[in-house]
Amino acid sequence: MTTTTTLAVYRDGVLRPAEPLPLAEGTEVRITVTPAETTPPQADPLEALRGITKETPPEEMWAIFDAVAALDPPLPEGYDFLAALEENRKQPWFRPRVIPGTEAEDAGE
Repeated sequence: MTTTTTLAVYRDGVLRPAEPLPLAEGTEVRITVTPAETTPPQADPLEALRGITKETPPEEMWAIFDAVAALDPPLPEGYDFLAALEENRKQPWFRPRVIPGTEAEDAGE
């Protein structure tokens, strides 16, 4: 097997990879831990963007957004970012965030 780089989330004492790994059950591996904010963006930022879920930590989301914004060319011809955001909003796990001190919080939304 070749070396694989992927993002993982550490919760409750367990590292959980963001994507399935090509390993047989029980395979021992050597890991090097680097905080995500210093990790270079994934090879395909659009794939990472599609993979954002409710478990994705905010700092990882911002890193993905930065990687997408840095694409050259910016986005594929015809890619509708607003439509993609709207489709995400329709997912059952979506919950709008209220930022303290904003008009949305003041209005009780």
